[in-house]
Amino acid sequence: MNRPGILITYRRLRTEALWLAISLVVACGLNVYAIIHYHAPWTELLTSVLYVLMATGVVYLILLLLRLIVWALRRLLIKA
Repeated sequence: MNRPGILITYRRLRTEALWLAISLVVACGLNVYAIIHYHAPWTELLTSVLYVLMATGVVYLILLLLRLIVWALRRLLIKA
């Protein structure tokens, strides 16, 4: 039973994993900045892991939208 589907290449998976890792680093950096700025205890790094994961998702979606806009503009400029 061979169903046709979407083929995700290794290169695409690696690229998306890289973008997700960048998003995680940015979210962790924002968390560290907030801890320093508000003079919070460093235990907040561990207690706010879920918030960091949610922020990672938001940053990833923002980067995804920016990448889609750049891709669309490139397609329009190439065809024009």
